Amino acid sequence: MFIENLEEKNIILVNAVDKDTVLKKLCRVIFETGKVSSEEILEERVLHREKLMSTGIGLGVGVPHVRCEGVKNVVLAMAVSDSPIAGYDSIDGTPVRIVVMIVVPEHNHRQHILILSDIVQLLKDSAKRTAILSAHSSEEIYKSLR
Repeated sequence: MFIENLEEKNIILVNAVDKDTVLKKLCRVIFETGKVSSEEILEERVLHREKLMSTGIGLGVGVPHVRCEGVKNVVLAMAVSDSPIAGYDSIDGTPVRIVVMIVVPEHNHRQHILILSDIVQLLKDSAKRTAILSAHSSEEIYKSLR
């Protein structure tokens, strides 16, 4: 489910940034897909969700996820940082460097949970995370996920 919904063009490499900057960049990537009607609403929802509780799930991975009005279909974006993302708290204390954003239509709870589960299962694999972090381009990351 995760792989089928992530497009190579939605994967970005970022350099030494803070959490809000990464989240805003991912919101921009998602908005540019044309599947979200308002970048401002999306950004507001994502930042609000993150203030409630960090989406740093451990193992150096963050998975911000929201259900949002004005979203036509599931859309995902991924950011990989060359260094730890400042201010991105993780439940295990491991610095976050991989962030996968999930945005689904407001009333699509089932698909939201299935994709979140799929991401967690995939990124629990240390070899997969190492391949992602070692990649030098979006293309290499995309291929490593396949």
